Amino acid sequence: MEIKEYSDALQGIGFVIGGTIMATYPSIKKWVYNKKLSSGFNKNLEARSEINKILDEIRIKLGATRVNIMDYHNGKESILGVPFNYVSMFSESCNRFTKPIISEIQQQPIAPIIPILLKLIKSPSGVIFTTDQDKEEQIAIIQQSYGCKSSYTFLLKENIASGTLVISYAETRNPMINPSTIQWIKSQIIIINNLRHKIKKTK
Repeated sequence: MEIKEYSDALQGIGFVIGGTIMATYPSIKKWVYNKKLSSGFNKNLEARSEINKILDEIRIKLGATRVNIMDYHNGKESILGVPFNYVSMFSESCNRFTKPIISEIQQQPIAPIIPILLKLIKSPSGVIFTTDQDKEEQIAIIQQSYGCKSSYTFLLKENIASGTLVISYAETRNPMINPSTIQWIKSQIIIINNLRHKIKKTK
């Protein structure tokens, strides 16, 4: 085969290969995207499952009615540029006698729980204890509205915008959580934060 014929043959093969790649590229790209999306979704589910297990463990160990994680976020702004702030429940663990409320606590106005958040912000330890007989009426009303006689609320991180962990009791105002138990809960919060960071990375 002469050089020109050989060159023409190679060029023809190149056109065929190039055309095939061009034709199949969208399908390959879609497959890679779906594979990545599926992998990220699976990792997301695994991390959420681990968080739920931790909440279950906290609830069972402390004999609590409900343990949940709350997130705080901004929605749309008013015409004057004032942001509307909301609260959403991220995860929840309930005992078998308690109805889950996670579906009801999604993008709810933050205004009713502001007294609790302000009290938590001022707490040097990053944890507060509240009851349905709290001296601050609004806090007592909040407890009653959730069917709780008492609750412990923990900061997930230094900034309240990072969320809170809430441990609630429907039957007692004196759950008797000692300092060592509080430290154990905080160690579990560190694990929760790491898992939530993984969820954020897999989006």
